[in-house]
Amino acid sequence: MRIQKTLGPILAKLSDVGKPQRKFTIKLFSVILGHQGRATFENLSRYSHLTELTFRRWFAGHFDWLGFNLACVGPSLGGCIGVVDCSFLPKSGSATYGLDKFWSSCAGKSLFCAVVLLMFFPCFLKFTNCVNF
Repeated sequence: MRIQKTLGPILAKLSDVGKPQRKFTIKLFSVILGHQGRATFENLSRYSHLTELTFRRWFAGHFDWLGFNLACVGPSLGGCIGVVDCSFLPKSGSATYGLDKFWSSCAGKSLFCAVVLLMFFPCFLKFTNCVNF
C-alpha cells in the first residue's frame, strides 16, 4: 500500500497520534483518494469497511492538522507534493469541449460550465521553518 508507506513516517513524527488514530488516518486518506463525489461521512462509509458513525467519532476528536501539514513538507520527505485545484468557468455556448453540469460547492448547486483543473507539484529540496510557535 503506497499511501501507508507515504503517511506512516509522517504520522510517526506526530507525538500525539496513537496507533489507532494512525490506522484511521491512513484508511481515511486511502478512501478519500479512491472515491468520486463529495467526501461526506455517508459517502466515505460506502467505500470503506468503516461505518458513518466511526467517521463521525474520529472527526469529533482532536487531530493536529497543522502539525500534520508541517510534517508533510518537512526535509525528511525530500520529494514532490501534488496540489489540485478545480475552478469553474461559466459558459453559455455548446461548442466548447468539456461542457457539462458540475457541482459547485460555492453556488450550492450544479452549474453548466467547464472545469479547469490546476495541478501543481512543488519539489521541496530544502525546507526552512518560517513558522514559530
